[in-house]
Amino acid sequence: MAKNVYSKPLMVVEKFVPQAYCETCTNQKVWRAHCTDMTGKGYIFYDAAGDAIFAAGVDDIPAYREPHGGCGLYHDFVQETKPGYNAWVLNQSYVSPYGAINNYCDYYNGHYHLKEEYRSSLKPALVKAPGEALDHNWLVCYDIQSVKNPGS
Repeated sequence: MAKNVYSKPLMVVEKFVPQAYCETCTNQKVWRAHCTDMTGKGYIFYDAAGDAIFAAGVDDIPAYREPHGGCGLYHDFVQETKPGYNAWVLNQSYVSPYGAINNYCDYYNGHYHLKEEYRSSLKPALVKAPGEALDHNWLVCYDIQSVKNPGS
């Protein structure tokens, strides 16, 4: 039987350099967000001034008189830049699907306004109404860090 001759192991590494570059095929204005599953639903309050500061008498007017929520799926929508928080949602544990707005809001100056005792239950969110993001449901996203351009 012949004896095998072994040599010292050798490894070679090269940095990958593409031969050609291509442009991404995705639309950089499309953003994908995970829509929070809000079985209990909640009232949505838009940040009217766009300053991320909740202002009584301005931001405490619900977007609609019925509670809304998300569906738990991922949705794409078009926007020039990466979105940030644009609204607050009353925590779903405080809003039943059959709850009346009068339980959470007072009516004055021609509008419903969130009662002061519920303001600490508001949660910042990215909210897009049907037609802005979806055809059939609201997009409610609490995790802005997870909002990404599908091509990135």
